[in-house]
Amino acid sequence: MSLEMLDVILSVTGGFVLLVMMSLIRRKKVTNYHLPPGPKRNLVFGNLMDLIYSSMITGEPSLLKFAKWSFQYGPICYLRFFRQRVVVISDARVAQQLCAAQSDKFSTRPPGLFLSRVLKGKGIVFNDGPSWKEHRNFITHEFRKFGFGNQSIEHKIQYVVDEYLRQIAKTNGGAHDPHTNIATAIYNVIWTTISGERFSWDDPFLHKIIANLETNLQAVELTGPHNYVTLLSIWHLIWHNAFRLLCIVTKRMFYFKQLICKYKKHRKETATSDVDESMMYDYLVKMQGSKLNGQLTHFSESQLLWLVSDLFIAGGETTITSFRWVLLCLAKFPEVQQRLRHEIMENFGRDSSPSDVYVLG
Repeated sequence: MSLEMLDVILSVTGGFVLLVMMSLIRRKKVTNYHLPPGPKRNLVFGNLMDLIYSSMITGEPSLLKFAKWSFQYGPICYLRFFRQRVVVISDARVAQQLCAAQSDKFSTRPPGLFLSRVLKGKGIVFNDGPSWKEHRNFITHEFRKFGFGNQSIEHKIQYVVDEYLRQIAKTNGGAHDPHTNIATAIYNVIWTTISGERFSWDDPFLHKIIANLETNLQAVELTGPHNYVTLLSIWHLIWHNAFRLLCIVTKRMFYFKQLICKYKKHRKETATSDVDESMMYDYLVKMQGSKLNGQLTHFSESQLLWLVSDLFIAGGETTITSFRWVLLCLAKFPEVQQRLRHEIMENFGRDSSPSDVYVLG
């Protein structure tokens, strides 16, 4: 064996020993904390190899693997993926306790998430730092102004509900998939809150947005469970055609850019309009005012684009899914449906809406 080869072997061995020693020291420090129970961990990789084997080799979904670990070790399960420590919560009551009662400690996103790195500084969902704080304050103010506790939002929602009921009436009681109508109604409310404008119910452009948002959600779910393990996130992006996923995001941003341009054009053509009483209008005024006064601000055209996208994604799919589950449960349990109908008839009657009763008293 040559001296050069011996030097290489000694260097590799020394590096591996140093890595093991650093891992042992780090492990010794971690044991000072009261960590939840969890599966046996590899000295260097922790539980990463088990997750890679189940995800890439056996094809078992990561969420199912987490469920098995949680069933075996309890609703609060501790895992480690190389240097990343993860605590998996699989109990609704525990999750509510952490997210609601202790939100000051658990409301922020952990650093180093894959999507956070890719979308760093964009929008509000995966944003952080001063830009996130400035946009969060703006969104909170706008929601109070046009949404929460404001009666004007009820009239906008009621208009969409009336149109939704007219679309349902067209089915004449026949079987149909309610998803498209629900999605159209929800995204119409979101766009009305953002811009003061409405989509027509059969708007082909809105249907393109709905289709893109659904595909986008499926793409995000591919990396969601592996978001804390960059290797797995990249693997799933490559496996599921990263170019196609990039096209989905690019097309979505193109759609929202068209919406913003349409809003600006409509605002120029109309001297007095409902668009002047909207979140978009306030954002543009704030952005223009900061430029004129020379103030440092994170408000910009690109941020507005990502903000609109985040509001559609975050506010749309969760609400749509909730409505679909409600309809499914009511269809599954007709006795509950009958009780609900009786309560509505008893309190509101056939010809009045909840907002009308609320106004009258």
